[in-house]
Amino acid sequence: MGKIVIMIRGAEERREEIERICGDAKTPVILDPEVPEETFREATADAEAVLGAFPPEWLEGTDVKWVHLPFAGVNRHAGRPGVAGRIMTNSSGAFGATIAEHCLAMLLAFARHLPDYLKQAERGLWQDCGSEWGLIGRTALVLGTGDLGTQTALRLKAMGLRVLGCRRTPGAAEGPYDEMHTSDEIDALLPAADAVFCCLPSTPATVRMLDARRLGLMRDDAVLINVGRGDLIDTDALVALLEKGKFTGVGLDVTDPEPLPQDHPLWHFANVIITPHVSGIGFGHLGQTQSDVWKIALEDLRRWCAGEPLVNVVDQAQGY
Repeated sequence: MGKIVIMIRGAEERREEIERICGDAKTPVILDPEVPEETFREATADAEAVLGAFPPEWLEGTDVKWVHLPFAGVNRHAGRPGVAGRIMTNSSGAFGATIAEHCLAMLLAFARHLPDYLKQAERGLWQDCGSEWGLIGRTALVLGTGDLGTQTALRLKAMGLRVLGCRRTPGAAEGPYDEMHTSDEIDALLPAADAVFCCLPSTPATVRMLDARRLGLMRDDAVLINVGRGDLIDTDALVALLEKGKFTGVGLDVTDPEPLPQDHPLWHFANVIITPHVSGIGFGHLGQTQSDVWKIALEDLRRWCAGEPLVNVVDQAQGY
């Protein structure tokens, strides 16, 4: 009988459902997500699968065949010693809606001068901040057209923007996208965009994709929002351009470095909104996202126990 270790928050409350899915073929072992390495190694020594978040090196020397991660970004695990060569699945599909809402919140904040008005409110100052950055008719460029990018594009389209998608491989413009392009066209796309949304994972191909040259190609009054991974943007180059007055607004839920040091210059720009990598947190933040994480995990658990192909398989070489 195969042993499956489950250490996703809320597993104990779902024990009956987990045991029903595993049936007589598998034995589920539920661990607290915060277990120390020694406890983890003891539990996984004879396990065939682990569902949860843990340092990848903890799996070295085990016979675990399948690893499921309760988040979408796998850059800290894919191809790393301990998990390389094993089947890996993630929770992509659970976070798109909530992160897309975060994108819109940042965009609307800049469009309607909300950071300025909040600062004025602290001083009890009743003062018009001037002309606004209207959304209707603007052009948005979405870098990364997976679940996150497409959920963002749907909302942008509904608010009257023209939406351009940019992806690694060619594809037709479907759903919310007015046009679809490949990443080798990015230099031509950046100057045409009023707002750029970075929805990409961290892979060798995306690190510093927005370097000093490409950031310089963007419109001076553009809005830049990054909810993918911080290393997509050259932080020093971004700071240098902000110091010159570029950008209507920059919204960062991810940064490089991360966490962003308290004395980092990015904190001091009035047109920069920084949130501490919280846009996609489900556990403890949004119940629907937490439910979706479990829905994905349990479906792949059911498939594993039934010997069926898994749904959210990660290409560790590609990093997503």
